[in-house]
Amino acid sequence: MIYSPGIIPNVNGACPSIRLKMMRDGVQEYEYMRLLSKIDGHKDRVNEIVNGIIKDPFGEKSIGNLDVWSFDAEQWDLARIKMGELIHQAGQKR
Repeated sequence: MIYSPGIIPNVNGACPSIRLKMMRDGVQEYEYMRLLSKIDGHKDRVNEIVNGIIKDPFGEKSIGNLDVWSFDAEQWDLARIKMGELIHQAGQKR
């Protein structure tokens, strides 16, 4: 998860791995989804956003299919921004 100092060229301190960074992003996304669901009182808007990025990650349709979610980083960023805007708008109404 973290590389020791000196393992990565030109880095003299501890260096987080890509896996650790992705895990952090996943935790942040989960918290956005949880917060938006709580504000809305249901999961419909969150499900709509998630289903735009992730197709069928489980079951028969996913076996042998490497394209069960979008690899487009911009699409993920846009989903995060959309959730953030919805959370912000809900906060303005309170």
